[in-house]
This record gives sequence, C-alpha cells and structure tokens, in this order.
Amino acid sequence: MNQLNTWYKLLPPALRTLLTINVVLFVLWIPLSISQGVNEFFHQHLTLQAADYQAFKQPWQFITYNFLHIKGSEFQGLIALAIGMMFLVAVGRDYEEMHGSHRLFAVYIIGGIGGGILAITLQGLFPDLLTNRTGLLMVSGSMSAVLAIMTAVAILHPYKSIALLLIGPVKLLYLVLGYLVFDTFIFSNGEGATIYAHWGGALFGFLFAKAESSKIDLSSWALYFFPRGTPGRSGSSKDPEGILSRLESWLASSKGSDEVKKKPTSRQKPGKERTWRRAETEVEIVETSMEGEVDRILDKISAEGYDSLTPEEKKILYEASKR
Repeated sequence: MNQLNTWYKLLPPALRTLLTINVVLFVLWIPLSISQGVNEFFHQHLTLQAADYQAFKQPWQFITYNFLHIKGSEFQGLIALAIGMMFLVAVGRDYEEMHGSHRLFAVYIIGGIGGGILAITLQGLFPDLLTNRTGLLMVSGSMSAVLAIMTAVAILHPYKSIALLLIGPVKLLYLVLGYLVFDTFIFSNGEGATIYAHWGGALFGFLFAKAESSKIDLSSWALYFFPRGTPGRSGSSKDPEGILSRLESWLASSKGSDEVKKKPTSRQKPGKERTWRRAETEVEIVETSMEGEVDRILDKISAEGYDSLTPEEKKILYEASKR
C-alpha cells in the first residue's frame, strides 16, 4: 500500500489529476447508479448523447463524457477504465515531463471534445454504418482523449514504443492504428458512435501535434489549471518539466565518476586487467560523446527553445533523461 501511495504521489500533476478524476467518478458511480433518478441524470445529461445532435443542446457533455465509464455493466466499465488509465499512465507521464502539465491536460480535453464532435457528426450522416439496433447512441469513457494523447506522442516522438505483455515493444503509432482497427471491426458491438469518438480522438491528437510542431499554441489556456513548472516557448526558461533536472543529475554523476576510478584488485591477472581497462576506455568514450551531444542540445534549448529540436535531437534527449 505504501508503494502505491509513493507511486501516486510521484506522478506529475496533470496525470495525477486526470487519473484521480476518472477513478473517483467510477467508484462513486457504482453505488449512485442504484438510484434510478441518479442513473437517468448521468445517462441523459453527463454522457455524450449522439442521437439527433442532442449533445449540442448540452455542450458540457463534450467534456464530462471523457471522465465517465458508464457501460452495459459495471464490469465492462471497469475494463474500459483500466485500459484507458493504463495507456494514459504509460504514455502521459513521459509526455507531461517533456512538454509540460498544461499540454497533457490540453490534448486530453481537446481530443475528447474533438472525438465527441466527430461522433455526433458521423452518427448523424451515417446512422446505420457501424450501428445496429442493439448499439448504444450514448458515449462515455476516456479512450477518445487517451487516443488523442497517444497519437500526439506518436507524431511528436515516432521512436516511442510501449512494451506489451507476450508481444514485447511495439511502436506507439502502430499500437494506435492497431487499436482503431480492432475497435472498428472486432470490439464495436454495433456501437458506432463510440467508434467514431475514438477516431475523432486520434484525429484531433494528430492535429494537435502538427499544430504544436508548427508553433501554433493550442494549450496556453490550460496554464490556468497548471501554471507552475510549465515550459515556455522561447528563452532560457524553456525547460521541459522534469527532464532537464534529470539530465543535470546524470551529467553531474557521470562527470563525478571520472574522478573516482575503479582500480583492479591485486588478484586480477595482467590479461584481464588490460581487457578491463580497454572496456572501461570504450565506455568512457561513449559517455563523453553523449555528454557533449546533450550539452549541445541543452544550449540549443536555452537559445531557441525545445520546439526547435529535430526529431533525432529529441530522441537523444529522451534517451539521456532515462539514464
């Protein structure tokens, strides 16, 4: 329990907030759903009503549906919550630490709203395309917003991979595309509106990433919610939250290790000693080269900002921050 509490406290603020809201609302929903009045209120006013453009009459639904997991049963809701939060933590933590809390929160909300808009639009234009008579025209769940984050990260950091059980590392972009394919043709259960929302989340995550790459700021409004420790867009204050402090610690420890050399013991044979020294020299060369490259990238961030980095430079910075 203490380990879980420590893990939770160490989460960056936006990720911790999103995770808490989703989990707490689901836990509260279970006993509250017993009341028919509360049940109807949640369904009619807080989930996304995709039929006949009803959600446009209650626009707050475009936000609230992203934090509710009201499915056919409590078990289905729990599974949806678990999958969404698993991907959110796996991808959102690194993204928030490199780009700032306000950007993670912004892409979550923008992706969810975009997913809702696309769901209602396509459901109105093609009501029978992916929807059968048993399918629901009510959308809830975090997956549209989470897919927006996953897609944005896949575009901004194409080298990003996630390790899947029994499969191993999979590139994030392939994972997003695979999820959308399986979601459309295997897991749909005739719920076309939900599928459309997932497509929309991924689409708006893509557009968000492209806008950020083109220096179009879509996330400054989120500074109202997460004003502290958020990177700017120019000057020396452009410090991707958390990453530079980790790099500074790594550089300091790496340079400090040069002053304390491990000496071979008297029991080591001359041949083994030469092999050990040669291997140590090769490692030192690699570390020195990496330090120099990281220093150059940090200078570039100070002068031009994080967004000026090339994909390769971002990859080097990302890998170095994990050391």
